[in-house]
Amino acid sequence: MHVWLLFALCAAVIMYSGSKLVHHGDVIAAQTAIGKNWLGLVLLAVITSLPELFTAVSSVTIKDLPDMAVSSTIGSCMFNMVVIAMLDFVARKTPVSHMVHEGHIISAGFGIVLMGFAAIDILFGKKSACHYQPQQNRPSHDCLSDCLFDCHETDFFL
Repeated sequence: MHVWLLFALCAAVIMYSGSKLVHHGDVIAAQTAIGKNWLGLVLLAVITSLPELFTAVSSVTIKDLPDMAVSSTIGSCMFNMVVIAMLDFVARKTPVSHMVHEGHIISAGFGIVLMGFAAIDILFGKKSACHYQPQQNRPSHDCLSDCLFDCHETDFFL
C-alpha cells in the first residue's frame, strides 16, 4: 500500500508540474523569438522526457532491467499517441489534429522513423547475437539467413 501511495504522489507532482511547464513555456515563447511549435517540440519535450530518461537509465544501470527501460520508453510513446487520439475525440467542434500547424507532420514522420530504427535494432540485435552461435554444419556468410535457419524460434524472444 505504501508503494502505491508514493506512486500516486509522484504522479500528482508530475501532473502539477506539467501544467506549470505549459504556462511557463507559453510565456517564454511570447517573450522570445522561439515559436510555440519549436518550444513544444524541443524544450517541453526534453523536460517532460527527463523522468523517462532517469527511469530508463536507473532500470539499466542500477536494477539491471533493460526490458523495463525499453518497454517504458516505447510504452510512453504509444501512450502519447493515444493522448492525441483522445484529444481529437474530446474536442468540441474541430479535432485537435486539424487545428495544429502542418509542421507537426515532419515531427510525426521523424518520430515514426526513430521508432522504426528502435524496432529494427531490437529485431536484428537479437538476430546478430544469435548469428555468433550458428550450427556447425552451415557456413556463416549471411547473418539474416544464419539466424533464420540456425536459431530456434524461442531465441528471438529471450
